[in-house]
Amino acid sequence: MSHPVPDLRSYLLGTWGVRRVLLNRADGTRGTFTGTACFTPLHDDAASLRWRESGTVSWGAGP
Repeated sequence: MSHPVPDLRSYLLGTWGVRRVLLNRADGTRGTFTGTACFTPLHDDAASLRWRESGTVSWGAGP
């Protein structure tokens, strides 16, 4: 598999801003997720990363 960056793992390491649009398919309600995604090394495995997200989910008209 080829990637547009030479070292994808190094490129992803660190903290990123995240904003995602959500859709509840059962009733059509829309929402958003806004927060951060943090990629950190996973133990001593040179090929793996841990991915954690934290933030706020808002549904419908209110926060």
